[in-house]
Amino acid sequence: MPTLGYIDKADKPIGDNQGIGHVFAAIDIDAFQDVDAFKQKMDAWIDIMKQAMPIPPHPSVVIPGEPEWQAEAQHQNQGYINISPTLAKEIQKLQETFEIKLM
Repeated sequence: MPTLGYIDKADKPIGDNQGIGHVFAAIDIDAFQDVDAFKQKMDAWIDIMKQAMPIPPHPSVVIPGEPEWQAEAQHQNQGYINISPTLAKEIQKLQETFEIKLM
């Protein structure tokens, strides 16, 4: 079984310098292959990745998007998003500058 590791940034509050980059792309899968065949291949890829042995202390292998799905579920559950003290100060400065009343 392969061993995979990942850098866990999901537990840091939003706003801290996490060294995260983003790329967004839209691809018309149907232009390259049958969509159902693609979905089957992706499901098989996910199954293989999830069967890999995680590197301690991580409890499991994480696929792309999974930390974000988990964070979104947590935010929905708790009703708010954790932010860093630095970002909180920046928001407070904007609030004061533009005389925005908080609810």
